[in-house]
Amino acid sequence: MTVALFNSGIVVNKRLLLGILPVDGLTQGDLPFAVNIEVEQPSGIKLLRHPSGRFSLSYQADLSRPIQIRIFDAYRRYVPRRLSITVLTLQQILDIEANQPEDYLQSRQRRPVIFPGAAYPINARSTGLRGKVIFDNEPVRWCFIELRSPTDANTILARARGDDRGEFLMLIPPNAVPDESLNQTVSFELMIYGRTASMLPTNNNLQDPYWDLPLEMITAPQANDPVSSGAEIPPEYVASQSVIPIAFQLSQMMSSHDVNDIVFNPP
Repeated sequence: MTVALFNSGIVVNKRLLLGILPVDGLTQGDLPFAVNIEVEQPSGIKLLRHPSGRFSLSYQADLSRPIQIRIFDAYRRYVPRRLSITVLTLQQILDIEANQPEDYLQSRQRRPVIFPGAAYPINARSTGLRGKVIFDNEPVRWCFIELRSPTDANTILARARGDDRGEFLMLIPPNAVPDESLNQTVSFELMIYGRTASMLPTNNNLQDPYWDLPLEMITAPQANDPVSSGAEIPPEYVASQSVIPIAFQLSQMMSSHDVNDIVFNPP
């Protein structure tokens, strides 16, 4: 897509280099709450925020390396993410436009899933858990959580992310709950992925609350990009040695008053 700008009689075409369309991890739709997106690298680059809540960046001739961004919400309704996104060259963009595919902007758009945080508002009749992950009595920062079927460990029913306090929100999908009495409990298993203190980056900047967010790499766009969707576990993360069985009460949001803190048990 190009936009013609007229300046002293010269026409300059602005081509979309990167569009970022954040996706709500629960609804799989547009975010109901605003987030901030900042460019960490290269310096001096700013994304344009649209009224729709989406962000864009036009092509710049001197930009040839991946763009490193952070997505965050100061109100803790969403868990922050850091992403490194490979962008196209101008020639690649021109080739795509010349071929006139049905959706020629698709290769320039990224749809990162943003997972609900501790302050995300949830209907009190939902089935889920507001929990916390700890290791050596300390919160496991930026942990990844998978909800699995107790009868098939390969079946992942839902995903969640922990924040800098190790706090997470796991909502049970309706299709995972049997159509039975509302007084019944249903059991699932939680698999935790994380880093211990010895695995954290060494160049920590304690003035930056997001200094140790994992950097997730998005390369060429795919139909089902596992990084954008949050399905791919960063290589520096390790799985807990054991899953945690949780008995969820149907139509009840449980918390630390109902369930003990989840203990991360790395190898």
